[in-house]
Amino acid sequence: PKGDHTVPMHLFMPTDGKVHPLILLINFRPDPYDMYCPTEEILDNGFCFAQLCYKDITSDDADFENGLAGCFDRPTDGTGWGKISLWAYAMQGALDYLLTRPEIDKNNVAVAGHSRLGKTAMWCAAQDERIRFALINGSGNYKCNFATAIFDGIVMRIGLAVLFGLVLDMRHFGFWLGDALAGFTPFVIGVVFYCS
Repeated sequence: PKGDHTVPMHLFMPTDGKVHPLILLINFRPDPYDMYCPTEEILDNGFCFAQLCYKDITSDDADFENGLAGCFDRPTDGTGWGKISLWAYAMQGALDYLLTRPEIDKNNVAVAGHSRLGKTAMWCAAQDERIRFALINGSGNYKCNFATAIFDGIVMRIGLAVLFGLVLDMRHFGFWLGDALAGFTPFVIGVVFYCS
């Protein structure tokens, strides 16, 4: 690294003196008391809760000179860290501190995020064995997800079920299976595939 970079973090813990699981959220907003972040409810349900704001780590643009991004040399060949990797790295750094706290159950750590910060939480969890859970919300393009669901539900499931029924016309196996069973088999295969 070319220098130091500190990131502010909000940490909330139940006051009962017990050890609690942790949720570490990377958020779009720096304020943990907004309508999209149910901090009080998280605490009421027995979790420790920590929050980082991605803007405090590095900006969400092509500028790799600000924040944490400016602490690392960026190769010109396109192999350098992207913003999601930098945000995930900062989450891991936050965990380094959080797991020193006696109030936190080190075996029950979750990371959370929404949209591209959901991808960040997934990447952080994939890279760090200390993380047991990843709570991801909307980590993709909704149009793409909807199109995938339509393609899978209509084209793949129904279309292939009908295709199986046509291609696997097993009537010529009637002398082995009996005509009734041979005629019914493509339907069974199609239904099983459709329901899978």
